[in-house]
Amino acid sequence: MALISSADGGGIRGYWSLLMLEELMNKVEVEEGKHRQNGNSEEEEFDGLHSFYPEQWPKNVSQKPYESEENDELKQANSNDPTAECRALKPSRRYLPCHYFDYIFGSSTGA
Repeated sequence: MALISSADGGGIRGYWSLLMLEELMNKVEVEEGKHRQNGNSEEEEFDGLHSFYPEQWPKNVSQKPYESEENDELKQANSNDPTAECRALKPSRRYLPCHYFDYIFGSSTGA
């Protein structure tokens, strides 16, 4: 069975679709967190807090532009920490819709 995400409409309707998608990804983060609560240390618990799990967050994935809170956290992060960029992202941005839907499409999106 294929999972499909569809966004319809441009303008304010398109913006509303993006807000709904962000809320959906917040719900995904909560559910994923429930399944990953068996870690013994903070690092083990964090390993499951993104949609690339069990792989590490890839360096070629960019979530720029960062929001102001994310920028602040990134500035405070240890530059040697490979998970710093992912840790700085708010939870809904750590999960990518393409990892949960087989098909994503929309209409009147300006494409």
